[in-house]
Amino acid sequence: MKGQLAELLGHIRKEAAGLNSVLWSQEELMETQYKVSRFHQIIKAMMNQIPINLYWYQQFGWKKFVPNPEKIAEQEKKEAIHEETRRLKEWMEVDLSLFGFYLSFKKLVNQETIMQKLGACGFRDLKRTHVLDVGCGDGWWLSKFLDWGAMPERLTGTEFSKSILDLARNSSPPGMNWLETYPNELPVGDNRFDIIVSFGMLMHILDEFMLRQTGREMLRVLSDDGIIIAANLHKDAEKQLEPFLSYTTKGLGLTELMETFPDCQIEFEELPQYGMAVIRKQKTKRKEIRSNGT
Repeated sequence: MKGQLAELLGHIRKEAAGLNSVLWSQEELMETQYKVSRFHQIIKAMMNQIPINLYWYQQFGWKKFVPNPEKIAEQEKKEAIHEETRRLKEWMEVDLSLFGFYLSFKKLVNQETIMQKLGACGFRDLKRTHVLDVGCGDGWWLSKFLDWGAMPERLTGTEFSKSILDLARNSSPPGMNWLETYPNELPVGDNRFDIIVSFGMLMHILDEFMLRQTGREMLRVLSDDGIIIAANLHKDAEKQLEPFLSYTTKGLGLTELMETFPDCQIEFEELPQYGMAVIRKQKTKRKEIRSNGT
């Protein structure tokens, strides 16, 4: 029995000799205690500073110290829109050099359909009508309005691409107006245009802040009795395009248009290759009452 016990103790000693020490040395223990004590001092100092900070915040005004969530959100929107304008310019250069999708889509929109929409909205004589094309491309659609009787000085086209705008200007009769600007920043006065068209522009604005800002700008410059005619790919139709076009295009359905043009009357029609919307400002309740003769 004694022999077995001695053998077992020997085995334990042998196994223990190969183990690393799990106890702290005196130096390690003192160093750890110092760190803990120092940490407690820092926390105590921070706690003591809080009432002092609160006092001075109250003395100088909270708004100077507390972040304003609205300002932060507004700054984030501005940064997102700035990034989107940069992306749009890069996208346009690639599309023009390799695909030409932006310009070719505009010519897919049926002329007869546009003329029918205009006539149904009471725009049969265009001589006194002010027309704006947001994203006019090479000016092809403004030339159609010219053929339909509009006066050149009442026609305006916008583009953020200088090369495309120069193409439109050089291929159009003199007297027409051209603005180099992004669609969310229209440098014209309120209620300026009777008809605004935008074919294949909105579907390339991927940032929702910029898209909604563009919608607000178009409504701002639209006359109270005017109309917006917009044509874009159907929602999710971009998935059938080439990879580059698929990643730089976002089709719009009625829901997206309602978000872009809130509080508006929207007549939306799904045509074979695209969706078309006629958009009007909502009339005030007073105007609706007067129109009913009551």
